[in-house]
Amino acid sequence: MKLGYHGDTSATFFCGDVDDEAKNLVQVTKECLDKAISICAPGVEYKQIGKIIHDHADRHRYGVVEQFVGHGVGRVFHADPVILHYRNNGHGRMMLNQTFTIGLETTKAVISHLSLSLLMASLSLSWLN
Repeated sequence: MKLGYHGDTSATFFCGDVDDEAKNLVQVTKECLDKAISICAPGVEYKQIGKIIHDHADRHRYGVVEQFVGHGVGRVFHADPVILHYRNNGHGRMMLNQTFTIGLETTKAVISHLSLSLLMASLSLSWLN
């Protein structure tokens, strides 16, 4: 916290020998984040974030973990809006001077109807800005 405001970020780094599959997952996840950030502007619907992330992950045959979401951040750490990182029909538009996280997690696993503990045993990672 600085001057009464919270921040929230994370990144993924390689340690030791990493196979090409893991390197590709990291690259595609970072690309998803960069694509989502690039569309952020006042008036853009929040659901566009989920669409662009999900579309890019699908092109590379990766799943998006729906259990983790982005959130507003400022004087309160976890605030509105809730930012879904997958295709959705949510409502709401971005506003000028609004701050929120885009904290997606992707996985190689098929994630429909799996428990989170099974998911964590698969190749997955997180980027948050």
